[in-house]
Amino acid sequence: MPVFIPKELVRNPWKPEHQRGCIRRRCHWCAGEKYKIRSMLQVLEAPMRYFFCSEQCLSHWRQHRHDAAVVNWLRVATGERNKILKERRDAEA
Repeated sequence: MPVFIPKELVRNPWKPEHQRGCIRRRCHWCAGEKYKIRSMLQVLEAPMRYFFCSEQCLSHWRQHRHDAAVVNWLRVATGERNKILKERRDAEA
């Protein structure tokens, strides 16, 4: 039997992604900060959709995406890649 919760008791009611405001994604290549989707470059290769923050990231991805090391790196989720890169940057500084 479903349970109904009054809206007054729910702080942040769930909404579909397109109604939540600005949708943000990380760049597929550099996995840097999150950007608004409207400002990113999109590449559609069925069934995947890739988002890039700049032409430079897109060109690097096109040149190196079939390399074995790059393929294994890109299998890691972008949030995890961002954490790893941030740790490396902090270690160098």
